[in-house]
Amino acid sequence: MKKKLDENEDQDALSIYNPNEIKYEFNVESILNNIALDSQDSLLSFSGLGATAHNEILNNAEKYLEYKRLVSERNIILLKIVTKIIQSKHLTENEKKYLANLHKKISTSNILNLEKKTLCARASKLQIKDLTTNDLYALNALANVEIKENLFNFAISDLVLELNNFIDNKTFNKIIHEIFAEAKAKEFKYDSTKNSLFDVNNKEPLLLNKEIKETIWRVSGFFDALDAEKLKAFLKVKRGKSTFDKVWLQIDEASLEAFIRDVNKHENRIEYLENWIKRKEHEFENRIQLPPDNLRIEDSQINKIINKKDKNYRKKLLANIFQNENLKTISHRDVNKFVNEFVEFLPLFNFKYPETIKDIFIALQDLEEFNNIYKEDLQMLKTYKTLFKIEEENPNEFLAVEPIKMEQEKLIDFASEEALFDKDKIIERVKASTIPFVKNVTSVLLSQIAK
Repeated sequence: MKKKLDENEDQDALSIYNPNEIKYEFNVESILNNIALDSQDSLLSFSGLGATAHNEILNNAEKYLEYKRLVSERNIILLKIVTKIIQSKHLTENEKKYLANLHKKISTSNILNLEKKTLCARASKLQIKDLTTNDLYALNALANVEIKENLFNFAISDLVLELNNFIDNKTFNKIIHEIFAEAKAKEFKYDSTKNSLFDVNNKEPLLLNKEIKETIWRVSGFFDALDAEKLKAFLKVKRGKSTFDKVWLQIDEASLEAFIRDVNKHENRIEYLENWIKRKEHEFENRIQLPPDNLRIEDSQINKIINKKDKNYRKKLLANIFQNENLKTISHRDVNKFVNEFVEFLPLFNFKYPETIKDIFIALQDLEEFNNIYKEDLQMLKTYKTLFKIEEENPNEFLAVEPIKMEQEKLIDFASEEALFDKDKIIERVKASTIPFVKNVTSVLLSQIAK
């Protein structure tokens, strides 16, 4: 390596004949602190923590957990205050005192220990049992949440730590840094509206840009008019040679057009289309007579006629189950009781269910129309249908009787590209995303402190 360097030396350079030595000294603690200023998204900010303290926290699980509790409590308090400001609600005296104290700490701090100054000295020692009745009721009102007495000794700080996972820590860091910038602007008498010490831009424009790009990419996979024509041509292969098949071919083409419109809304459109083609080929092989004139319509319309008759039957079935002809008056509690008892007996059938069981499942879901079934019960029915294979698709059944089940989440609620990329709506969203959120919130926070 040295020989290669010697070969490339400039023999006319004075430094060769006048050797010198340069010494570098790195202040590791300073480097770590400065890295933190450019990386506010990191799990553990280095601001206010020296290199030794930082390593000590990372290497000690208890200290790291305590640090995250302090950050979580600060974020939850600020979230409540910022939410009240957005909703134009008055702050309580305690909230005003907290803001004043926070502003004082930030103003007297420096950039290197800014975050440390905004944290409390220690995490709260309160437990779930110390919450008020109203607070417990609010928590238990959340979906899938049930706090019983056996959880009363659980630390509130740990609950807050979990809730902090839903909070954007970077936004609150920006608010804190903006308060610091405003304090320094006042101290050194410069116009903070023209120049900002920190990046306070919203992240929404970037997210909106990514959302639009992703949507464009997804919509590009939609079946368009050209795809529809190619699929029709594929459907016509070895078809329409007889008068009998010509009638069916017209019906199948109309059914394919309707199916493409529906399947475009789903991610798994290719998989669904393959299933449709396979089942349509099976139909073609098993056709023995022409449909009557009133049923020479596409599959989806025939299915609606069948469903209308089946729905009347299911209503009578529900009336017998609940002994109540007026389905609107059936209580949520009665439905919940029946659903829980009904699903307990499913294992007894060993995956061989009579049609009545399938009808009961669909009938119970029909109760959503009358708004007398809990969402939790609907989700339970959906889960049990999947787990016990209640309503598996029958590949040998005609598509008009049992259409392709497209149960995956829809890509969008509409398939129209024009509606999706409406210029005025996009401009409106872009304008809303660029409203200076951090600066506006900070301004109102400071005005609350000044009162």
